[in-house]
Amino acid sequence: MVLSAIAASEREEVPSPEALRTFLGTIPSPAAIATARNERGEKAGVTISSFTAVSLQPPIVAWCLRSSSYSRVLFEEASIFAFNFLSDQQEALCRHFAQVRSADKFEGVLWQPGEYGAPVLSNCAAIMVCEKVDQQFIGDHVMFFGEAKSIRRTIQNGLVVIGPRLTSTLQLADVVRQQRGGL
Repeated sequence: MVLSAIAASEREEVPSPEALRTFLGTIPSPAAIATARNERGEKAGVTISSFTAVSLQPPIVAWCLRSSSYSRVLFEEASIFAFNFLSDQQEALCRHFAQVRSADKFEGVLWQPGEYGAPVLSNCAAIMVCEKVDQQFIGDHVMFFGEAKSIRRTIQNGLVVIGPRLTSTLQLADVVRQQRGGL
């Protein structure tokens, strides 16, 4: 397949925040909820849209949280956090942790303490528990780095975010085709 060059009129040298958000929305990412609990037992959970592998040896991953997030301080205090990669049956849970702005987002949510203490949500497609190794303020976000301590997968299909849509990993190819105008 040959990719055509982007016409000069289609390029934006310094993208606006809205243009960057729209652009990044065309790239599928896993639907995940980061969870943590501090030494006082307070829990936090947020739907995340940025997750990446940083290193395989040691196994380091990173994720970002808006600096103004209600949950930021608790994630800064916590030494362990979990990534709950959602199954395609957990769209409502994804939206709940993205939209609820209260002290206890876990009210009415099935969860249990993970082996290292971070809350682990029930019925997820995969779970990764990490020990925080660093955090950096970058722009309007905090980037957290964690070393993977445990991973667990199930046979469930994952949930993926692409633009404003949530879709099953099984339906991802169809969504991408629709987004690109049937190409």
